[in-house]
Amino acid sequence: MSPEEARALLAVARVARLASTGPHVVPICFALDGDRVYSGVDHKPKSGARLRRLRNIEADPRVALLADRYDDGDWSALWWVRADGRARILMPGEAGHARAVELLCARYPQYAARPPQAEVIAIDVERWSGWSASAEPRLITPGLAHVDLVVSSLERSLEFYGGLLEPLGWRRRREIVGERGERVVYLGIPGRLEGSLGLRERQRDGAHDRYALGVHHVSFNAASREAVDACHAWLLSVGAAIESAPRVYDYTPGYYAVFFYDPDGIKLEVLSRIPPASFPRR
Repeated sequence: MSPEEARALLAVARVARLASTGPHVVPICFALDGDRVYSGVDHKPKSGARLRRLRNIEADPRVALLADRYDDGDWSALWWVRADGRARILMPGEAGHARAVELLCARYPQYAARPPQAEVIAIDVERWSGWSASAEPRLITPGLAHVDLVVSSLERSLEFYGGLLEPLGWRRRREIVGERGERVVYLGIPGRLEGSLGLRERQRDGAHDRYALGVHHVSFNAASREAVDACHAWLLSVGAAIESAPRVYDYTPGYYAVFFYDPDGIKLEVLSRIPPASFPRR
């Protein structure tokens, strides 16, 4: 794998593992700037002692960064990349610190809401290496990119879908101008470009009919059965029309879902495929 290919793969990874002397390995968020990698010291509660990774870098700047992609269903999509280099610690106000924070905030919405205030690790990569199961490793996972729904009231639907999806992790909003000049708002999960839901206001009257040409229903994943139940409770609290309360279906093992309708009568589903502890795993 060429350095250019390895650099491109690292650029799409959302998390990597930083190895410093010890050995000491920790997962990190990062931003790539050419052959330089930045990682911030975040706001999680610490014990009060200086982070071991920082102490290790001060004692020995040699580090390695590892990122990979695994796919249970398609081993031809597997890859890993490694970046070896020398790290240094940038203090607030020091040259390069502001650039690092800018890149980290642009990459992670959580940092944009609360930028790193402490030290930043800067790694100057000296050697790129990697492996891919295929000649052309995938930068983007194949799948559904986005679905756009036309609604009667954009503001009403934004309130409904925001209340429904934010507890499921859909906290990213992005706006564009549609092909007819209309406002289009995409809801999604921070850090993911794929799997977005677009909403735009209708320009013609008419009720939705899921058995006419078009969308029958849209389904959203939840992390647990408890999350499905919480969605159901929220739907009841806002007076949404429920087609069927949460229960198990035999579509796939552990399929637990609630079916309901949005304010325009579009059928929706929230489901969890995570079996409970008592469900036999094969």
